[in-house]
Amino acid sequence: MPGSVDTEFDRLFAFVDAAADGLFYKAYTYRRRGATCAIRAALGAQGFEVRTDSGLIERWQGHTFFVTTAELILNGEATMPRKGDEIAEEKEDGSLDVFEVMALPDRGVYDTIDGAGRKLAVFTKAVRNEQT
Repeated sequence: MPGSVDTEFDRLFAFVDAAADGLFYKAYTYRRRGATCAIRAALGAQGFEVRTDSGLIERWQGHTFFVTTAELILNGEATMPRKGDEIAEEKEDGSLDVFEVMALPDRGVYDTIDGAGRKLAVFTKAVRNEQT
């Protein structure tokens, strides 16, 4: 009898993750009000636009981080992304590029990207560079 679809999907996803880990995933720091945790994530960029109450269309460059829920542990407790959280990337010169988790209209701050809810696409925008 063939395995369940979830099991086969999980195996395929694990294989793709393992193959892509060294190619696409990098180390980042997830931050919330002084609490931090190390995560590995793949980064994608996309444009967003929103119509304001006054009818204007705002456009900006957003960044989507692809993360696993297993790594989102703050102060010893599993958590999910929240608006205002930050993801920091250390650059070669020691500075940090900081991205703020933001909500997209009608979508929230993240989408699940697997059937089990273990992989997330977290929506952010670049907010600053911190010199160390």
